[in-house]
Amino acid sequence: MHTREIGGIGEDIACRFLTLKGHKVVKRNWTCHFGELDIVTVKDGVTVFVEVKLRRSSSRGYAYESLNYFKKKHLRRSISYYITSNNISFDNWRFDLVCFDKAKITHYENLNIN
Repeated sequence: MHTREIGGIGEDIACRFLTLKGHKVVKRNWTCHFGELDIVTVKDGVTVFVEVKLRRSSSRGYAYESLNYFKKKHLRRSISYYITSNNISFDNWRFDLVCFDKAKITHYENLNIN
């Protein structure tokens, strides 16, 4: 299976997981010239931008470790563009990370990506 296919399966599982936690998925794989947003949801009136990271083994580190400076920079720009394009308040959003390490799923909520 190719990395993109595995990523798609991870995003499918993450969407189901988030839906069970009360999120409404509004966009998947939204792209702009700054990058891609894996999942955009709304929960309790707040827009949530969700990055999904997978690791099949720990030989290359944990999934959350792949959220590096450059990825955060692209995410900040993409989120800002999405917010502006969709008339969302800059005070009414958050960033979450859903990680898969082997068979374990971890949801980090309201992370600072500055």
